[in-house]
Amino acid sequence: MQHFVFKKVTPEQLVFELTCPVTTEQYARRVIAWVEHPGGLWRVVETYARQDIYKGLKAGETRREIVCDIIRRNEDSGGLGVRSIPESEKPTHYSCPLHFLDMTPVYSFEWRASVRRFYEELEAMEALYRELQGITDEAAFVV
Repeated sequence: MQHFVFKKVTPEQLVFELTCPVTTEQYARRVIAWVEHPGGLWRVVETYARQDIYKGLKAGETRREIVCDIIRRNEDSGGLGVRSIPESEKPTHYSCPLHFLDMTPVYSFEWRASVRRFYEELEAMEALYRELQGITDEAAFVV
């Protein structure tokens, strides 16, 4: 499991680092889409292997995957830490935008089912809240 990597950067600088294109001798990476979530980012990352050694890809192959970036502040140093968890490692966060699931191949059926269940439960809670608000609003006018 990957640990947090801490840096002395602003939140804006860290988001920029995580979303800007990167090219090395081994690979080229670009972010197709990203959104912020409480505590981090969701990204759709496309990686093009320039050499055979990058993450099991052969030179010329491309991989597109959802990545959950968890961002934490180190209170002692004041730095920001990031831990990037690709779908294949089954992030424990499930608020990934549903349209991201259509942008990438499936690396974890189980994790994707949890994402869909998260949104179904959220929708049910919102419907219940709206229903209760309606009852509360009507009851407020009864004398």
